[in-house]
Amino acid sequence: MAFEWKDCAVFGAVPEDKISEELFTKTRVFDRISYLYNNSIMSDIKLTCGDSGPGEVFFAHKYILAASSPVFYFYDFNISSIHLSDVSHVTLAGFLSFLYRDECPTDVEEAFKVLRLAMEYQISSFTDACKDYLQPKVTPERAFKWLETLIESKAEALADVCWTHIDSHPSEFFSLEHFLKIKKTTLDALLDRETLCCDEMTIFKAVMKWLDYQCGLNDVRPTIENKRKILGDLIYKIRFVVMEQGEFIKNVGAELLTDVEVIAIVKFMNGLEVPDLKWNTTMLKRQVSCGYRLLNARLWFGIATILGSIIGGVACLNNR
Repeated sequence: MAFEWKDCAVFGAVPEDKISEELFTKTRVFDRISYLYNNSIMSDIKLTCGDSGPGEVFFAHKYILAASSPVFYFYDFNISSIHLSDVSHVTLAGFLSFLYRDECPTDVEEAFKVLRLAMEYQISSFTDACKDYLQPKVTPERAFKWLETLIESKAEALADVCWTHIDSHPSEFFSLEHFLKIKKTTLDALLDRETLCCDEMTIFKAVMKWLDYQCGLNDVRPTIENKRKILGDLIYKIRFVVMEQGEFIKNVGAELLTDVEVIAIVKFMNGLEVPDLKWNTTMLKRQVSCGYRLLNARLWFGIATILGSIIGGVACLNNR
């Protein structure tokens, strides 16, 4: 069912007898609950939103809220209203529309905002109900923008779609401000991925940009020491050992590693045993390369073309 903002009209001005008459004609429980959406009849709590004081007022029902969300269930309901300061009236309308009507917002950007609010109130059913609609709408641009929110919201199915886009377009992701603002835990997950479609030097340079930005956020100088302190053990997830030796010495050497670490990695690159090397030498190049994906896509395109020609030829023979 499609959600439209015009459906959010407040029913307070409707005569009580007319409301009762309309309500009692509903033959299904779903229709009766839906009718109570933003309806003053038997409303025992109001929801307001906005930064500048209580703006739009939404009529709600404690029972519906508590039955939908464990957060609301344990809420102190000895109050007559709840104010959500960081939520727009459109987002709150979409949120309540889902609770009362099982409706997913038709506007994709708004749907992600409603998702964030739904996850904040632990309404996991929103993701299950709306993922089939939202998944095809996750473009690379939206994936870059919403990855962090989806991870925090534990919307795993949608986050996986975002990761797939990032796997295919990592350089584009690295060039955006969205990347610079990701949390360390998200960077950790990124460095763990085996399917990033780029070389390790590109990943290293992206991490350096992220570190420069983080130093600025923390108001510290972008020294090697400060960068290492911010990055912590994630340094060992950058696969320096798969880089070209000359490129490694030229671009990495003094940027993030100590002289001892550089020497140890160069020794490993030259086939020497380095027993104390902290980098994982069993996980080398990421498993799926861009070339493999391109070759795979071309292969299937070629097979489809050949099959199309064969089917077309058979059809022509049958028509003779």
